[in-house]
Parts: sequence; structure tokens; C-alpha cells
Amino acid sequence: MPLGIIVDGVEGVVGDVVELISIDPDATVEITGLELDGDILNLDIDSADIAGLVEVDAGVRLTLNNGLQILLADVDLNALNGLLQLDGQLVLLPVDGLAEGDEDDNLIVGTDGNDTLNGGEGNDTILGLGGDDVIEGNQGDDTIDAGDGDNTVYGGQGNDTIDAGDGDDLLLGNQGNDEINAGDGENTVYGGDGNDFITAGGEDSNGANLIYGGANDAKTFGNAVAVLLGEGEEGAELTDGLDVILVESDGDNTIYGGEGAADAEDGSDVIYVDGDGDNLIYGNGGSDLIAVLGTGNNTIYGGLGADVILAGTLDGIAGDGSNLLVGGENSADSYTDILPEEFTGEFDFQNRDFIEEVLERTDPLAGVDVIAVRSDGDNTIYGGTSASDTTDGGDIIAVFGNGDNLVTGNAGEDLIVIQGTGSNTVYGGADNDTILINTGFGITPIPTSNTAALAAVAAGDLSNETFVAGGAGDDDISASVEGDILVYGGSSEVDETDGDDDIFVSAGRNAVVFANGGDDDVEVYAQRATVYAGLGNDSVYVSFDTDALVVGGDGEDIIEVFGNGDATVYGGGADVDPENSADEISVGVDGNALIFGNGGDDYIEWESDEATVYGGDGNDTIYGGYVFGEGGNLTGQSLVYGGAGSDVIDIDAYDDVTVYGGTGSVDPTDDADDIEVDTFGNALVFGNGGDDDIEVYAQNASVYGGVGNDTIYVDLYGTTGESSQVSGDQGSDDIYVALGDGNVTVFGGQTGVDPMDDADDIYVEMFGSGNALITGNGGADDITLGFSLEGDVTSQSTIFGGVGNDTISVFGGSASNSVTIYGGEDSDLIDLSDSSVSATVFGGRSSLDAADGSDTILLGSGNSLVYGNGGNDRIVSGGGDNTIVGGAGADTMVAGEGVDTFLFGAGSSGTAFGAADRIEGFTVGDDILDFGLAAGSATTFATGSAATYDGALNNANAAFANASGPSLYSFQTVGADGWLFVDSDQNGTADLVVQLAGVTNLAASDIV
Repeated sequence: MPLGIIVDGVEGVVGDVVELISIDPDATVEITGLELDGDILNLDIDSADIAGLVEVDAGVRLTLNNGLQILLADVDLNALNGLLQLDGQLVLLPVDGLAEGDEDDNLIVGTDGNDTLNGGEGNDTILGLGGDDVIEGNQGDDTIDAGDGDNTVYGGQGNDTIDAGDGDDLLLGNQGNDEINAGDGENTVYGGDGNDFITAGGEDSNGANLIYGGANDAKTFGNAVAVLLGEGEEGAELTDGLDVILVESDGDNTIYGGEGAADAEDGSDVIYVDGDGDNLIYGNGGSDLIAVLGTGNNTIYGGLGADVILAGTLDGIAGDGSNLLVGGENSADSYTDILPEEFTGEFDFQNRDFIEEVLERTDPLAGVDVIAVRSDGDNTIYGGTSASDTTDGGDIIAVFGNGDNLVTGNAGEDLIVIQGTGSNTVYGGADNDTILINTGFGITPIPTSNTAALAAVAAGDLSNETFVAGGAGDDDISASVEGDILVYGGSSEVDETDGDDDIFVSAGRNAVVFANGGDDDVEVYAQRATVYAGLGNDSVYVSFDTDALVVGGDGEDIIEVFGNGDATVYGGGADVDPENSADEISVGVDGNALIFGNGGDDYIEWESDEATVYGGDGNDTIYGGYVFGEGGNLTGQSLVYGGAGSDVIDIDAYDDVTVYGGTGSVDPTDDADDIEVDTFGNALVFGNGGDDDIEVYAQNASVYGGVGNDTIYVDLYGTTGESSQVSGDQGSDDIYVALGDGNVTVFGGQTGVDPMDDADDIYVEMFGSGNALITGNGGADDITLGFSLEGDVTSQSTIFGGVGNDTISVFGGSASNSVTIYGGEDSDLIDLSDSSVSATVFGGRSSLDAADGSDTILLGSGNSLVYGNGGNDRIVSGGGDNTIVGGAGADTMVAGEGVDTFLFGAGSSGTAFGAADRIEGFTVGDDILDFGLAAGSATTFATGSAATYDGALNNANAAFANASGPSLYSFQTVGADGWLFVDSDQNGTADLVVQLAGVTNLAASDIV
């Protein structure tokens, strides 16, 4: 310390003035000889204030704030009043600890002890210095520096400035616009009436402050967002009538913008707390700006008015405080009211950038609460006054941090933004809310291929659960989470009054969405996805990695599901929902698909490994294998039920396919369906009721047209030994079958014997070594068997015309192809004229069917065996070597180009005129007549002529009767025709006759 300087007064002379003008700081000055009844010590040192005043053994030590110490020797502290001046102003000092000011502007300086200092009526300056002081400014605009210690300060009337040093102070601004700095310690501050500016604490402070801003009349905090953005009070542009409270302390502060927790008449406040304590803050009435920057567990009530609340940190590093933030009542219907018309909504949702973006556009007069939190703690936020507040206005709420947050927007159109990995719970509340969790408007979904997450889900280890309930109104919900998420578009799983929601979800694990009422737009990306679209005409898009369940609910829904696992989709609300409206469903999965169209005229398309599809009621359109393009890649088995109504079913697959036009294998009430199946596997198709149009391309197929007049087209490319079946069932069916190397069985009616079947049109074309078995069943059927073969391919086919006047045609083929034809009952037309196959033909049901009708049989170039059976048949040979058995009835047989053998048995041709068989085109020397008699019997052969048939018959009988030995044959000519009479039982009378048209020279060698 510098050497002390002694300044003497003039002892004994009253009225001396000792004036200190300039002294080195940190020096020690001793002043002696002062007369207490008239001398004056004036401290006129630049920028020097009194920092300490204390009575010591040698007198009174006076300390200035520049470190200068002045010893007033031999002076009593109580006697200093009237002796000391500061810059020419009299300093009032306490006497016995009490100093009283008057109506003037007093300078009152306390001591280092416990003083009581009263300012009086003027604009006083009061310095408490040390000790636990009680200071009252009273009237006037007072400046009070309480100093260190536990002080109690009353500003009184006027606009006061109050500073308190270290210590636990009680500071009351009282009336007027006061500026109060509480300093370090655990302070209690009442701003009182007026617009107060209150600060507390300081660097490294841990004091817990209790602050009441008191009443004010401000309607808005203006552009005071600089405080919220960490620029401090100098950056704030404050409006008139505003309380400003600034606290820097790590203690647990309690702050009221008004006069208490229930003060709703308070005006607008700016409250700023910088510290890591657990703070309790009430903004009270007015549009408040509240910033609590730190890592503590804060509780903030914005109160009445449009408030801006910020808790947590602004440096980009979130703490772990758990905050309770309550926005309170506000007047705006929508958060969009604070945004200009040209604003597009394209926020940069990146922490501070978002806050600045919102606050730069914030106009408190618009009535919107803005709440922003950056903290890794578990925050609870209400846009309104509580969880059940239904009268709240529009809010903007932003949370940045990895804690488990609970956010309730309450009523009004809210914007809620959350960024972090915690387990968040969000309630949008009433009205049209926008809820964004870890997403912006440029959305990048979380990848769904996550092996670790899959394993955790399988083990039941679920984490990062997020819950969102949009509440009433048309909500926009967008969430991207690493774990599990549950979303309600409304307020619960069943909320039929909800509005039209737009829901986007990206989850690293499980996502469950209940869109509820309204026409919703739902988009989900997840490991496992479950979506209940609810009431309304909804649009649902799901991309998943393990399995998915989508329930469209009531209304006309558009559902798209794509993923790597299994998917179950209901167009309506359950397995059976006939009241559902028309839906549009698209499914493309690597796993298995289960799809229910339910009621309505549905459009269903899918692509999967295996699938089961129920079209349900209505005229449905069902496509399998077209979701990713025309190629199709259904690799598993497919099962499709068209259900009631006229359905269109089109399936393109690699594996087996089963299709029911109706509800099962027997559904006679089904309407007309259009069914097409194209598969490399096997196809099983039931048209069921109605006039169905069925088209099948398969290795092998079983097709049942069912009741109705069906059109069936089947193209089979199976291998040798594989078998297919086509049944038209009841009705007049049109059936076409193209057969490769496999075998096919075709029934015009039901399987087996079905005489009640209607007339069918059956066309079977052979392209390989396969075999065909065709049964027309009942009705006048038109049956065609064609051979479109290359090379020498062997096949064996059989045709049963069945009951009715059938037309049976065979074309193409070669001798390697054999056909057996049974015309069946009634009069049939059997035409092989365009064929080269080897045929066995029965006009009736067998070789012994004498009850058959009159058939027409036309042979081709192959070698055939023909049985006309009963009836007056017409049999025309072709180019082959044929054996023709006319059978019972007066048959007409026409020989062809080859060597034909006409075979007759007992009773096969009558002897009365008109009852005999007729052969046309018989070539003597080539064609053969065979009556089944002993070889060489034709050696007993008689000839003759007559003018009439009766004459020829008489000649033949006479020859038989007069023969000296057995005479079996008699050939008689009548005009241009020959008549061969046969006495097969050798009783002397003809029992069989054959007319040979145009033959007059028959030889015995023509008979075997």
C-alpha cells in the first residue's frame, strides 16, 4: 500500500473545508483536526463512490470504491452528519443506525453495520454499504444501492433504481417504473405497480430468488425477442408499460410476472432466467416473453395472453432438465395468425433456426402462445391451462431434446414440433393441429431394414415409444421415430367424429395408426405397421419390413401396402362387412397377403408370395401380379374368393392358384364373373353362379363353370402324365381347351352323368401328346376336338356326346392319334371329315345301343371303326380303310376312298322295303360286306334281277327255298341298284337285306 498522507484541518477554527480532489488509488489518507461543528470534508474524486463506512478505535474509516481509504481521526461516527460531502452534496449518515431524509434530493450513506435508511420526499440516492439494512426510498425517483448483506428495500413511490449486492435481500419496488437488481443470494423481489425492470443473481450465482413483477399495463412485449435469443437486455426493444425480470442464478427461482400465481390482470412481462436451477415462473396476465435458459427442472405458467416461453438451452447442447410448461389462455384461433400471408410454412426445423424463424414472425397481438424447449429431460407442456382445457387458442410448441415429453396442444389450431429420440406423448386437442416429430416438410423416412430392431421386436424389447393423438379437427401429423409409435387421428381408438387428418409415420420398429373419422390421408413406413383408417373415404399407404395390418373401415378407401413380410388388409372393418363401400386396394409384398375387399365394388390388385383374397359383396375387380408391372411375380400359392356380385378376377402367377367366383366351391347364387388366370403352376377355378367368362393358362387346371351359361377358355401346357379337368356344370356353356402334353377331362355339365345339362359348345385343341376325355352330358352339345400337332405325336382321346342331339367334330391329327367317340342318346352329328386320326365311333352309348337315335357320322382319312347303333343312321366313309357297323335301323352308309368293310349282324337291316340298310359308293373288288357268317359261305351265291323290290325279294326267297344245298346269299338287281339278300339262319327265307346303290355286278368275293 502507498505511504499514508496526512491532511490537517485547522484545529479550533470553525468552517474549514478539506477537499480531496485526486489521490492515488489504494492509498491511505489520514485527516486530523476536523471540527465537527462546522468543518466540511468534500470528496471530489472522479468516479469515486463511498464503498464502506465503519467506526474504528482511531476514528472513522471511509473506503471508496477505487480502493482509497480515508481515516477521519478522532471522529465519532454519530457526529459525522453535516461534515461529509460527495461531489459537493451533503451526505446524510445514520445516527445510532438510523438516517432520515427530507424533502430534498438526499444522499444517504449507511455504514457497514445494520442501518435503517429513509429517503424522504425527494429523488434520493441511498447507499446501504455493508450490514443488514432496511432502506425506504419513499417518494421521488430514488437510486438505492443496498450493498452486501441481507437487506430489505422499499422503493416507495416514483421510478426507483434498486441495487442489492450479495446477500438474501427483500426488495420491493412499490409504485412506479422501477429497475431492481437483486444481486447474488436468495432474494425476494416485488416489482409492485408500474413497469419494472428486475434482475437477480450474477455469474456463478446459486441463489434461489422469489420475484413478483407486479402490476403493469403493457399489452405486448414488442420486439423483445432478443432476450429470448440470448442477446441480453441490451438487445431488447421494450415497449412502454412492460415488466422485465432478468435472473442469472443456478438457484431455484420463483418468479411471478404479476402479483401472485392467480394474477390475471397483469400486463405483459419479459422474464429471463439464466441458470441451472429448478425455476417456478408465472407470467400471469398479458402477453409475456419468458426465457429460462439452463438445465434445471423448470415449471412455467404463461398465464392469460399470448406468451412466448423458452426453456432449456440455446447453445445447441441440450441439458437434462424436465420442464413443465403451461401456455395458458390465449385468444388466437390458429397459430397461422402470426405468420404473414406470403409465408409458405417451409421452416428449417433445426433447433435454434426454428426458434428464430418463428420468433422473427411473432406478433403477440395475434394472440398465439409460442413455447420452445431444448432439453433432454422429460418435459410436460400444455398449450392451454391444463390437459382438459377446451377454450385455448392456437399455439406453437417446439421441443428439442431426447427426453420423454408430454405435449398437449389443447384447443385452437396448434403447431407442435418435437425433435429428439425420446418416448414422446402428444395430444393435439381440438381444432386443426399440425404435429411434427423429427420431420420437416422435406421428409426422409427412416430405413426399414434394421436387423437389430427386428431382433428386439421379436424378443419383446420395445423402446422409444411415441404416442400422438391429433384430437378433433383436420390434423396434420408427421412423425419419424427410431422405436415404436401409436397415432390417433382423433382422441382414441374409436373416434367417429374426428376430422380429415393427414398422417405420416416413419418408425424404426412398430407403427400403429388409428386415423378415426373423416377422410384421412395416412402414410406409414415401419418394421411392423398396423393401420385402422376408420370412417370416411381414406387414403392409406404403408411400407413395412416384417408384417402389416390395414383395416380400411367404412367409406371408399384407397389402400396401398408394400413390404418384405406378410400383409393383411380389410377394405371394411372386419372379415365380413357387407355394408362397406367400394375400396381400392393395392398390395405388393415379398411375404404372404390376406385381403378382404368386403362390401362395395372394390378394386383389388396384389403381388405376393402366397395370397388369400376375398372380394366380398359387390362387383369387384381383382388383379393378382400386376402391382409392379405387367410381368407379375406371384411366387406362392394364391386363393381368391370373388364373393357376391359380378366380379372381374385377373391373376398372373408362378405358382398354384385357386379362384372362386363366389364364396366357395358351391355358390349357385353368385352373379356373372369374369375370371382370368395365367400361372406356371396349377389352377383351380370355380365360376359358381351366373354367366361366367373364365380364361385359364396353366400347367394343369381344374375349372368348374357352375350354374349359368359360362364361357370357359383353358390353355394347358402341362407335362406328360399331368391331368386337368374342366366342367361347365349347369347351363349352356361355351368351353375351349388347348392341351399340351398333359391330359384333360372336359364335362359340358357336372362331372360324370348329367342328363339335365343344357346344350354346351365344347372345343378342345391338342398341341401335344396329351389325351382328352370329353363328355357333353345333357343338351344338344357342339363338341369339337382338334389336333394342331407337329411331328408324329401319339395321343388317345375319348368323346361322350351324352343326352341330346349332339354335334361332334374332329379335325387334324394323324394315325398316331386315336379317338373314341360315343354319340350317346338322340340323333347326333359326328364329323371326322377333316381329320386323319384313327377313330372308333359309336353313334349311341356302346356297340349294342339299339335305342340310339338317327345319327350322321362323317369319317376322315384315318382308319375308323364305326357303330351306328340304333336309328336310321347316315355314315359316310372317308379316305381310310374303315369298318362300319350300321346297327339297328335303316342306315345309309357311304363308302369312301379306302377299303371299307360293312359289318352286319342279325336284325341290323330289315327286309321290308324302306327298312333295309343302304350302301352308296360301294366299289366292287375293294369294299367288303361282312355278315358274320362262316368263312367261304358266299360260295353259295345266287344272282338274278327283277323289276321291283318285291320281285327281287320273291326271287331271293325262291332261290333259298329251291336250293339243293345251303344257299346264304342272293344278289338281285332292280334297275341301277343291287339288293343283297341274306338267309343267315338257312331256313329258306331272307332275314336281312342290304341295298347297294349303283352296284349291278356284285361278286361272291366281295363278301366275307
